Amino acid sequence: ASGTLFEPVYLYTTSDSGYLVTRQVDLTTGSLTVVGGPQNMSGISQGVAADPLGRFLFVACTSPASSTAFTINPATGAPTQVDIQYESSLQYPVVDRSGKYLYVSTATGSGIAGYTINQSTGQIPQISTFPAAVNTAGLAVSPVADFLYAALSNGSAIQGYSINPANGQLTSIIGGPFASGALGTYSVVVDPSGRFLYAANQSGGKVTAFTINAGTGALASNGSPISSGNPIAVTIDPSGKYLYAADYSGAKVYAFNVNTVDGTISSMAGSPFSDVGETNPVSLSVEPSGKYLYVAHGTTHDISIFRVNSGDGTLSQLSPTLGNYNLTCLTTTGVAQ
Repeated sequence: ASGTLFEPVYLYTTSDSGYLVTRQVDLTTGSLTVVGGPQNMSGISQGVAADPLGRFLFVACTSPASSTAFTINPATGAPTQVDIQYESSLQYPVVDRSGKYLYVSTATGSGIAGYTINQSTGQIPQISTFPAAVNTAGLAVSPVADFLYAALSNGSAIQGYSINPANGQLTSIIGGPFASGALGTYSVVVDPSGRFLYAANQSGGKVTAFTINAGTGALASNGSPISSGNPIAVTIDPSGKYLYAADYSGAKVYAFNVNTVDGTISSMAGSPFSDVGETNPVSLSVEPSGKYLYVAHGTTHDISIFRVNSGDGTLSQLSPTLGNYNLTCLTTTGVAQ
């Protein structure tokens, strides 16, 4: 909300070398300072997520296939491992709006692994593995309702689930999977109001928009797909007005204005914004204050930093943070003070 401070803000990255690194965000300059790690996860780390209050952090690994839970030190941002659970080739974790349940995509097509989050310790006993039509990639949850959505990378579709708030069980939403409108659906995000969903379709080269039925969670296509290079990841700013997609092949960030009334998107003036000096962006996030966008890269190892113009959402590239590992994912946390 306007006037709310989100401090301290931390940024976490995973890499295919298995390292988890913690950085603190300077909300004045956008610069990043390493304050923890690298912590060796002893495998290929393929995703990181935090609970809504920034108390717990979760890392998914494809090899060895595991979900690892950490508590976050609120003063330093440092994660301390408290649990590990093994499953089949895990990636792209998300936490539901209540902070009680963790869901992790499985790259092998065996479904979505679900876990209960112990609210005192952060430990994650498994609930079950829930079926999906085909291989799942990115996951997204509604911030206002008990819905979960999975990008079906082999199916050019999005599968929706309702979450039982009492036990975390998932039930497929009637009518799904929902056609994504383009090939290779890899990443999905729900806007802050919970009314709209956006998908990055990498091989199809499109970003697509959907309206979410408030009662059932079903998706309805909302406007025409927009060409966006090879979008591998998509994120939205905290105001819900600006949407960004990482172009894996073109090293660009495609930006869109979001009509907050009907959810349709249109290309932003100046888009795409060049990610100068970088290649193969794989993940991106707007930190909670909405001032800065961060982009993680695989080949160049770096984290690009962009200042977000609060008036129109346009991006200005700042000096990148240099890294040492092939990054696979990043996420930011910040708690309202």
